Amino acid sequence: MVIDRQGGAAVSLMKPALLWAKENLAVILMLSALYLFVSKSLYNVPIGIMAVIGLYRFLSSPGNLLRSSFFKALLALFLCLWIPMLLSLPDAVNPGRAMHTIFPYLRFLFFGAYIIYESRSKDFLTKLNAGVFFIVSFWCIDAIIQYAFGADLFGYPHLRGQIHGVFYPEITIGHVTSALSPLYFHAIYTYGKRYRWLWLLLLPLFMVVLLSGRRAAWIMLFVGMAGYAVYLFKLPDRKVLKRLAVVGAAFIFIAVAVVATNKEYRYRLSLTAGLFTTDMAKIDKASAYRLTLWKTALAMIKDNWLNGIGPRGYRYVYTRYSDVTNKFHKEGQTHPHQLVLEVLTETGLIGFAGLIGFAALFYRFIRKRRLGMAVYPYWLAVFTATFPLNTHMAFYGSYWSSLFWWLMALTFAASVRSTAVNNTS
Repeated sequence: MVIDRQGGAAVSLMKPALLWAKENLAVILMLSALYLFVSKSLYNVPIGIMAVIGLYRFLSSPGNLLRSSFFKALLALFLCLWIPMLLSLPDAVNPGRAMHTIFPYLRFLFFGAYIIYESRSKDFLTKLNAGVFFIVSFWCIDAIIQYAFGADLFGYPHLRGQIHGVFYPEITIGHVTSALSPLYFHAIYTYGKRYRWLWLLLLPLFMVVLLSGRRAAWIMLFVGMAGYAVYLFKLPDRKVLKRLAVVGAAFIFIAVAVVATNKEYRYRLSLTAGLFTTDMAKIDKASAYRLTLWKTALAMIKDNWLNGIGPRGYRYVYTRYSDVTNKFHKEGQTHPHQLVLEVLTETGLIGFAGLIGFAALFYRFIRKRRLGMAVYPYWLAVFTATFPLNTHMAFYGSYWSSLFWWLMALTFAASVRSTAVNNTS
């Protein structure tokens, strides 16, 4: 009789690994989804898996979730955005494209339900926070290597005037890292109490967002920084204010250095100065022709004011609502690059009412449970990603809506843990 000692050893090693993976499945899936935002659509795989598990659990024992105040809050928030999308379908300019957005959108509800269930684990949120910190740090350091040496760790090249990092060839690294910035700030504040050198990792984040050249990312970073500064001022820890002053000075230094040493960014900054004139043509050019997009959106809203033209319909009627002098008349554009106008255009006044309802219910959810400080960095990230004056990616688009609901799921996880801690204290 021959005993396969090596095979037995391998099996004995696999058992703890499989057990660990099973116990940490939710963390693995959440962090996998976050990292896969470097791609166009692979993030849908882990989000889809979580949604399927969430749906299975709901169908298996619906009472457990329906009795949860957290799931009830999630359901109400979700319906504020989803029902207007559904009501826009009868008048959608492209029903097929609208349905392809509306019905897959349901995955976010069950994805959120899954996270609410899993966040009852004591160390779930702690592991997620650490994972977010490491992922964002890696993205930023890799992108700085790309900028300094012409290629990143994976060989992706640096294109002059832009920075991509592992998001290559897309130019979304600035948008995503800016949206995540409050979580990153919070991780550095938390871990920096023990390891002060971690505060230095703010510099790669600042550099990446500035070097991305995306003004929407600059706005989000400013919102995240200002919001988190308010959070720090509310804390009893006065020592952190000195570090905050140093960080602010470092940010200003980096911004000046980037502009002073880079011709492309000096041009972009001088172009931005056109926003502060009274010449509408200069303002339009300085805003990357956003006024042109908004004017076209307003024409669509005028004709479809009640329930809009359907999610993602903007691109299909752009030429119809623009004249030959419009810069984008021939090629069109995918969305108005302004969240409120996008909602009004594609889901009408019903969608706008839903958006207002979402904001009111979300605020009430945070205030009612007295979760303000404990959940502050998380809801700040949600606000940063959906800042109403921003001009970034499409709110109804798969990419940004997935990131938005990922941040919402994380906020609910923080809320569940904060409530559990308060109940046991």
